Amino acid sequence: MASSGASALSVNRYRYLLASLLVLIIVEPWLRGPGGRLLLVGVFSAILITAVWGLHTSRRGFVAGMTLATMALLGNWIGIFVESLPLLLATRTVTVAFLGLIIWTLLGNVARQTRIQPETIYQAACVYLILGVIFALFYASVSQIDAGAFNPVAAPGTPEAGAAGAGLAKWVYFSFITLTTVGFGDITPVAPAARSLVILEALIGQFFVAVLVARLVGLLQTQLSGE
Repeated sequence: MASSGASALSVNRYRYLLASLLVLIIVEPWLRGPGGRLLLVGVFSAILITAVWGLHTSRRGFVAGMTLATMALLGNWIGIFVESLPLLLATRTVTVAFLGLIIWTLLGNVARQTRIQPETIYQAACVYLILGVIFALFYASVSQIDAGAFNPVAAPGTPEAGAAGAGLAKWVYFSFITLTTVGFGDITPVAPAARSLVILEALIGQFFVAVLVARLVGLLQTQLSGE
């Protein structure tokens, strides 16, 4: 009975993380103005909190994740009231480090599993979506450091324009069409750093899907042969 409850808890924490990521991706393009930014930070905070919950399997990972998540949460909420590019870049650096830790932990969990379970699918899906979010943060930061890194640049008066070009919706969109190698061509990397990131993300997107499918097929064959 206790084992069943622990299993349900394990599945739920990854389910909530996946749901939070999907909400961010779907809702973010519609968020505008101060209220939208506040809601966006709230959704992002939910992702950080549910991600920390997923680190309970390792005490060391949980402590490291809690420290990074706390710093990222503080930076994101302070950033609502303080317009500072150094603060924004520092917050994104900590956030990327935290999300990288989450990816490492989830991939380790998937690699250790010997049977396909609901949490296996949730963890793999979370890793894929987190990769897209990480690269969106990279693209946004590169664009803010070098305004000509991507073409076309945001036109005056558009949501992507404004103080430090802080809008992430454009970069979440660009990141996922790159990760899935759709590539509509409406945004083009120009600077060498931007092009390197785009190439890296496209390669990771292809390799991840190929390796994931191979891993799941291998687990399924092992599971069926054992039955």
